[in-house]
Amino acid sequence: MDMNLVLKVLKALALVASIARTSLDVVREVREMVREHRHHNG
Repeated sequence: MDMNLVLKVLKALALVASIARTSLDVVREVREMVREHRHHNG
């Protein structure tokens, strides 16, 4: 195995993981906002 290739793959996986984590946080925030919004509008 080429070490450069391994490093590239690891970096790509880390990037994908961070993006996934960020998008999950955004989804959670949006759900909270929607819940609050519905609650206030009754």
